[in-house]
Amino acid sequence: MDIYLIRHADALPQGANGIDCDEKRTLSDEGWKQAGNLARALKKRGIVLDTIVTSPLARAQQTALQLRTVLELSEAQVEICDDLAPGGRPKRVAREVNGRAGNSIALVGHQPDLGYYAGWLLGEKEVQINFAKGGAALIHVEGSFTKGAGTLIWLITPEWVE
Repeated sequence: MDIYLIRHADALPQGANGIDCDEKRTLSDEGWKQAGNLARALKKRGIVLDTIVTSPLARAQQTALQLRTVLELSEAQVEICDDLAPGGRPKRVAREVNGRAGNSIALVGHQPDLGYYAGWLLGEKEVQINFAKGGAALIHVEGSFTKGAGTLIWLITPEWVE
């Protein structure tokens, strides 16, 4: 299975446009551009996602929306997972992923959690991979989403897809 770990794109700071809490922070204009560029880059490379699973936070959901729109996925192919919110645990995310039909899934979430999940999949919980806002990694997993089951195929920043 191919796991695409995607960090939400750039978001407005708390306090801007009346945003009173972190969970409600929305994408900035730059963030919408970053998410769209990433989605177009994935499409250009022929990447087909079976499912997008996103954090419930607004900026992650908006990043997932850009992916869904550009990649022409149905609403049913996008799901919200509370365990992808900041502070989630790899084993809970693994339960969300394992047993799914299909060969590719995108997980849209946050730093430092995505970096921790990547390290966990690669077999070392002390490893920390830093995801730029709007950045992504492809980790190929043989079998199930478990510690050490993954191989890092690529890691990109928004500058690579502009």
